[in-house]
Amino acid sequence: MNSSDYQTTVLAALLHDLDALFGLKQSDLMGSAAESSTLEILKTARALATSPGEQGDALADVPLDSIFAFLARSDFSKESPEPRGPVTPLHFPFTPLAATTTNSFDFIFPASAPVSNRTAYLKQFRTAFDAVWLSTQDAAFDVRLMHLTALLHRFGWCLPSHSSDVSLYDQARLTAAVAACLARLDGQTVRAAPLLLAVGDLSGIQKYIFDIAAVGAGGAARRLRARSFSLGLLSDVASHALAHAFDVPLVNILMSSGGRFFVLLPNYKDAEARLTKFQTRVDEALFTRYNAEIGLNLAAEELMGAQLSASRAGIKGFGAFLGHLNRKLAVAKMQRSSLILQNESGWDTTRFVIPQNFEGFPVCVSCGKFRGDQADGLCKECAAQSRLGSKLTQARFVAFYKGTAPARSDFDFLGEYYAKVLRPDDALDSSGAPYLVVQLNDPDITALTDYPATFRYLANHVPNTVDGTPRSFDEIAGRAETRVSDDELQGRKLLGYLKGDGDRLGTLFAEGLRRPGDGESRDSAAHILAFSRELDLLFSGWLEHTLTKKFRDTYTVFSGGDDLFVLGPWNRALNLAQEVNTQFRRFTCHNPAVTFSAGILFTKPRYPISRAARDADIELEKSKHAGRDRLTILGETLLWEDAPRITREINRLGKFGDDALRSSFLYRLIEYSEMYQRAKDVKTADAARYKSHFAYTIARNLRDAPLALRDWAYALFDELFEKKASPTMEHLGLISTIVLFTRRTRRKE
Repeated sequence: MNSSDYQTTVLAALLHDLDALFGLKQSDLMGSAAESSTLEILKTARALATSPGEQGDALADVPLDSIFAFLARSDFSKESPEPRGPVTPLHFPFTPLAATTTNSFDFIFPASAPVSNRTAYLKQFRTAFDAVWLSTQDAAFDVRLMHLTALLHRFGWCLPSHSSDVSLYDQARLTAAVAACLARLDGQTVRAAPLLLAVGDLSGIQKYIFDIAAVGAGGAARRLRARSFSLGLLSDVASHALAHAFDVPLVNILMSSGGRFFVLLPNYKDAEARLTKFQTRVDEALFTRYNAEIGLNLAAEELMGAQLSASRAGIKGFGAFLGHLNRKLAVAKMQRSSLILQNESGWDTTRFVIPQNFEGFPVCVSCGKFRGDQADGLCKECAAQSRLGSKLTQARFVAFYKGTAPARSDFDFLGEYYAKVLRPDDALDSSGAPYLVVQLNDPDITALTDYPATFRYLANHVPNTVDGTPRSFDEIAGRAETRVSDDELQGRKLLGYLKGDGDRLGTLFAEGLRRPGDGESRDSAAHILAFSRELDLLFSGWLEHTLTKKFRDTYTVFSGGDDLFVLGPWNRALNLAQEVNTQFRRFTCHNPAVTFSAGILFTKPRYPISRAARDADIELEKSKHAGRDRLTILGETLLWEDAPRITREINRLGKFGDDALRSSFLYRLIEYSEMYQRAKDVKTADAARYKSHFAYTIARNLRDAPLALRDWAYALFDELFEKKASPTMEHLGLISTIVLFTRRTRRKE
């Protein structure tokens, strides 16, 4: 197939449903002289990308249902003896994706309210389509393809395709990727499995991100931000390079987030050799650049066309295929870098030690691994990351290029790829013609029609001072203090780290849409694409919007896929955790199969970030081990439904000054909380004797206290003696400790 026919095939596959949506004729997209092979490939791609029961169906004219309503878990637990999920579907409003700076991001949340503006929305979509179609009429193929794909993403994300639970965008993108593979195989002897799905996964991410020394809080903050971002660039460029190695467009990158990507490839006769060559090149580059700390694990599996569909009686679908592929990936992780650590004779022991020539220079003061021959005692990599970290607060675009990297590119890889982070006024073509421009956090890319462009939501918020300078960790911690006099501050100067992720989402990703027996499964490739895309919309788009609007003092370490790690003033962490969980539950249709766990850690601002990351992970794991769907703070694990009451109690007691509620009394409450926990475990008369002491302490200390405080104490005491379930008593030590934190005073420096 010649180049022109190939391009026509891919574009027609991408836009194949617009004839039904807009009345756009196929000849308008393909021309009247389309080759028969082109039409046959298009027909096959449409059939493979669409589940059998939906082929030939007209486009659904109802709102799009959220895929999360259909997830289910078959496990049983003490807390929930019933199977979890699915739930009554909720649907998305007809509205285009918007910038994270918009006043409200509520449009991403599914609801039960009727949606009736479809006709007006389609008119808006058609107007935007006509504008892009016209403006890219004389553009190169990759420019037109990327702009049309981005337009479908922006407007088609909330429109159903042939079923009410698969979006027009996900269906179109999958069809185009299949067509791109089949067209590359045109004229060749096609194997029984014409497709190949490859998955790449970066390992060593978290250890690498946090393994920096706190050399000046501001410097550490910049490098931390840049390390996280640069690994995202590494994942992006690796997926681009793999697509290029198989000569398919970037729309074939079906999913990419959190350091993992999936690329649909044509199953060439030499596919295995191409994959081995790619893996070897990547292994060599990472081995040298990162001292083998970072690895890209790659696995691939031949894919029959029927396996793109959902599972059905006696036939395994895409969900089962994905589970098998992930198991192959797990094996690849255990064999990381094996291609370059072995030769024909076995292990190449000369590769086991990586020599470093410091040539009289000291070791880098940040990473402690490479020669510190740059300014401030940094190595080349850390110095570049420091520069990148300074730019990220104003980042508007990421431009990707092929060729030799200029001296100060923001990222380069494999000797032929590099990327630049650009501010709004930076020139996109100052370093050559980019093969891709990604606009951050704004889906309107109409100003980029000269370039192959798309958009991406990215949680990248960093707190700034009034003059726009990023705050250091020390300054962020100081935002928890309030001035009580000219020379005195109240409240503890601490950072609050929040780490959280979705529970069992890896299992739900592969199995949650599959139904045993004759149940209706929804584990097709299009459904699973929707799962990944919708989840990233929350953790990237919504989170960026929320931090910018409501939690402006919060610093994003990373967020995307199904997890997040952020830090801010310690006294805002609990509220942020509750906000994330509340909106996560809302976004996932309150499906009991889909839950979220989190951990909060408080530290001093100069506490090493590597230790803070490890300790925050320990807090998160406590939530997981306690049954998931929980929050752990100050080592204490609580149910999410108890968190609002805990917050109210903290705020209620925090209103009383030391004259009404003495700190010594709060310390006594912490002791009684510990006695309460011991009595629950021991259940003896001696263990329960603390109740009388508790009553005496309340009577003695609160005799002259305000009525509201006495009422609070007596109500708590009544719950204790009546053996009522009491979240306040259960977490009295936590409540009292946080109130004490708010009272701490110090002299202003």
